[in-house]
Amino acid sequence: MRPNTVIWSERLGLAGAAMAAVREVLLWQQRVALDGTALALAFTIGAPLLIAALVLWTTRRGSLVAAGLLAVLCALAWFISAKIGLLDGSAAFSAGAASLILQTAGLLILLTPSALRWLRTPG
Repeated sequence: MRPNTVIWSERLGLAGAAMAAVREVLLWQQRVALDGTALALAFTIGAPLLIAALVLWTTRRGSLVAAGLLAVLCALAWFISAKIGLLDGSAAFSAGAASLILQTAGLLILLTPSALRWLRTPG
């Protein structure tokens, strides 16, 4: 049985994936103008699906590899957001910031003793 911390981590992670999808939809016109329709479609569908898959792989199967990949992607997103300086107050920025905050909170919850114990349990 999964502890509540893992369940909450999943909820926050999936909410973060949903917010990432909202951000990608809000940035659709800019993505198409810069990258073309195919790449814009790949980002709009692929990024949120990748996040959701890693969250579920971590919280349902207890995969430390997926948790590590999710942490690397989250850290990279924080770095890029800080580097680019997306502090323009737009709806896309708000959705992106909410996504990062939710993902980070979900990952930090996995560092609680009960979640770590569950992640270390084989099978």
